[in-house]
Amino acid sequence: PESLGKLSGLRELLLTGNHISGPLSEGIRPLRELRILSASKNQMAGTLPQWLGELEELKEINLSYNSFVSIPPSVGRLRNLTELNVYSNALVGPLVEEIG
Repeated sequence: PESLGKLSGLRELLLTGNHISGPLSEGIRPLRELRILSASKNQMAGTLPQWLGELEELKEINLSYNSFVSIPPSVGRLRNLTELNVYSNALVGPLVEEIG
């Protein structure tokens, strides 16, 4: 939900296996201190948002076992990122140059 954005000091957001559907919530966007985002094993879908690359402190992103179709180039700007797990999604086409 959008109210997640009020948790400005949040460092880990673990949403694995909660039957969440739809796109990645815009409520995550204000979480500038976020280091770990795990939302695997849900029914999330669509294109990952460009604003994901604004979360500069992210070290780990686990969105495996969803139905996302693409990864935005902005993810390539996440200099602290050490793990990007998008296993078992519906990705189409090659990885963008900024990531691959």
